Amino acid sequence: MMETSLISLFVMALSMSFSHCVGMCGGIVIAYSSAKIHKDTSKAYQIFSHILYSLGRVSSYTIIGVVSAYVGYKISASIQAKGILFIIVGVFLILFAILYVFFPKAISYIEPSLPKNPQNILSQSFKRFFVYLMQSQNLSSFYGLGILNGLLPCGMVYFFASYALTAPSAVAGGLIMVVFGLATILPMFTLGFITGKINTSSFRNIFLKISFVLMLGFGGISVYKGISILQGKSHTMEHQMNMNHTDHHLSHQMDMQ
Repeated sequence: MMETSLISLFVMALSMSFSHCVGMCGGIVIAYSSAKIHKDTSKAYQIFSHILYSLGRVSSYTIIGVVSAYVGYKISASIQAKGILFIIVGVFLILFAILYVFFPKAISYIEPSLPKNPQNILSQSFKRFFVYLMQSQNLSSFYGLGILNGLLPCGMVYFFASYALTAPSAVAGGLIMVVFGLATILPMFTLGFITGKINTSSFRNIFLKISFVLMLGFGGISVYKGISILQGKSHTMEHQMNMNHTDHHLSHQMDMQ
């Protein structure tokens, strides 16, 4: 069951990457590909550079997943809270899916652009670190750029991190984000070589539709799980009350005898 869920997550993340990731984060890939990877460098060096960048992003996503799962665990301290959390997350996933497909401009409001606030300490730190890594000739700088990219505000990260809130453990939460990160490698890796042609491809609409169906599915399943948990809690409480009433009745009969 867990394997099937992870496969579905991978397919959904892959579809979302081709229809969203390439456009939103492709600029960084194109920037470092143009500035740090020269045409005369070997293919092996180019491939390794992109792999390091991707590993950096996956590292950031994994940490986000672990933290999200831990927060979800703390929030759902009781069975009732757990059920409510599943429902809230499910509703968010469904709403996000609708905005993602039909109102894409609305997503930009939850993906704040750091350069728009140049005086912000976070923006200044990001710019300083980004410039340093772009100018560095060290191979590890690609990994650093990946980590930086993974920490940028992103609707897709919000979506999967929200799902990770319902993970049964921190490890499972991290695994969800690892699957997400791995699924984004192919589009971003390809972009490094073809500079964004995927974004204008007719396949984009196909990936968008696949993403929409899967996102609605995961949201609906989360809501269903939440309702089931709450109903199970009420049934358990009712069963316990009946058991207590039966015990009390039997005890009363024994006293009468």
